[in-house]
Amino acid sequence: LYEQAAVRANRLVTISRAIAVSRQLGDLNSMLLDITKVLVQSLGFEQSWIGIMEANNTLLNGKVGFGLGMDTRNAKMHYVIDTESKNPAVLSVIQNKPVVFNLIEDVEDLSFSEWLQASNIQSFAYVPISLNEQILGVIGVFFVSDQSVEEEDIKTLTSVAEQTAVAIENAKLYEEIKNSEKRYRTLFNATGTSIVILDENLHFNLLNKAFENLSGYTQDELIGKSDFDFFDDEH
Repeated sequence: LYEQAAVRANRLVTISRAIAVSRQLGDLNSMLLDITKVLVQSLGFEQSWIGIMEANNTLLNGKVGFGLGMDTRNAKMHYVIDTESKNPAVLSVIQNKPVVFNLIEDVEDLSFSEWLQASNIQSFAYVPISLNEQILGVIGVFFVSDQSVEEEDIKTLTSVAEQTAVAIENAKLYEEIKNSEKRYRTLFNATGTSIVILDENLHFNLLNKAFENLSGYTQDELIGKSDFDFFDDEH
């Protein structure tokens, strides 16, 4: 009973940590790497991997991986989405459901089977990352030791995949915000009209190059100051 309670606690910790990661705004790869770490460190898998759908959903592109033996080459593996494919990761995408292999001898894809043997993987599973029926990617987990992927593992992985979908959407939002801000700043600085933005206390908050040229002061000299600190009534 104690062992069962400990396992349940680890699963709850895994989901809680995945939720915390998904609520962050930041770089996509960094968030995905955090999630792979959660799966290894909290759930007990020995390797984890996340691939994202790209190229108009024709390619499952490996983004990050974590765990013993999960080097850059393995993390960057990619698979073409083909309805005739027997690749387990691709099957998870096409079928939109978890794919579990506790006996690697059952894997029909020859090249993938060779990779499993070379990596000494004994069992593994892939779970799709989906949002509103759209497949965004796949989470893969692997055991190098003689362990099986259990039904409860899949339930937890499914919950983590749901949070990963949120993380992916947040990362897209973050990129849109950054790009929008970059465009705004480019236009703000490129215009020939002098523009200055003041805060509620009438202190300089933001100003463009044209205003620097007009005033004779740099942005670093003006930010946080009031115009009374620099310009008298006659000026």
